Amino acid sequence: MSEKAKRRGSEAEPAQKRMRPALTDDDRKVLQKAIQERFSLRAPEEMFAVMECCASIDPCQPMTALREFHVELTGPFRLVNDYMSAHELPPHTDDLDERFFYDMPEVCVVMKRTDQGEQPMHWAYFRDEPDEEPISVVANKPSEGSTFHVASESLIGSIVAHCSRAEKQAAHKKDTKESIAERFRDAAAVKGISIAEGQGPKWRERQKRAVAKDLFGFGVVVPYDKRTEVGYRNVGYTAKQMRELLDNYRHAKRDASRAEIETMITNAQLALDEGDNGTPVEIGRAFLAVDKLTDKPGVTPTFKAPGQALLSAVYPVLNRSAFVSALNRLLEARQQHCSK
Repeated sequence: MSEKAKRRGSEAEPAQKRMRPALTDDDRKVLQKAIQERFSLRAPEEMFAVMECCASIDPCQPMTALREFHVELTGPFRLVNDYMSAHELPPHTDDLDERFFYDMPEVCVVMKRTDQGEQPMHWAYFRDEPDEEPISVVANKPSEGSTFHVASESLIGSIVAHCSRAEKQAAHKKDTKESIAERFRDAAAVKGISIAEGQGPKWRERQKRAVAKDLFGFGVVVPYDKRTEVGYRNVGYTAKQMRELLDNYRHAKRDASRAEIETMITNAQLALDEGDNGTPVEIGRAFLAVDKLTDKPGVTPTFKAPGQALLSAVYPVLNRSAFVSALNRLLEARQQHCSK
């Protein structure tokens, strides 16, 4: 092809918008307000450090700047990306809030793998209250079940860990170009952001306040008065026993399990009426943890109704009403998945 033809072809290609180089304080305020309203998440400062670092790697497509590591940003970062590109907030739509099969309202997905199909491993900010900053970053791979693990204290920490492992594995065939992991590590150092993997001080402190374990690996944290013992009551099952009971029902042993499960629901409702709010959280989550990603398509998840009813009732009592809409989006996404 002649040089003239090449130039014509190049001119015909639409130019991609470059992100603005950095967010101002006013930009951050606008975005923090929008993220709180749309995602029920108090956006931490590190979100903007992540986005600016990705924009420095790929100014035109920062959301996929880590594509060589098979991960990309998502969720609230889509809002930040649109704002940095168009210099205005995008329309308010629920599809910005990406949710996978086991993503309870307390998690907000911020990064996902791109090489694992429809329900990939993903990383999410976790918080107990809609208006609090994330306590940690947790991760889940839906094909392996409902359990999340605490990945790191910050998203930058998860990015550094993921990219470092990939760079080490590929070290024998890489050239001497700059390490992406080091770029994020440097950004964290400048901002004073911890990149420690696993459970950090905030998560360990939270676990001390947990009134019960749950089937997601989070633990249940609600206000609890040790003197009056109001806030949580034990309904007589460990997390393991609860899973076994609900699994028995799912696997055709319905007559033997039905009465026991109905009693469990009644006890959770009584606990809610009497101020023991941790109990309906524990049992509501259990109902939504035992349905499987691999269930037969076209079948409504077994425990959708009782799980949705208990959590929709208890969230407003705990001043977590914003989580109800996220719960509904999750269950809608599950229904669509099971209808395929």
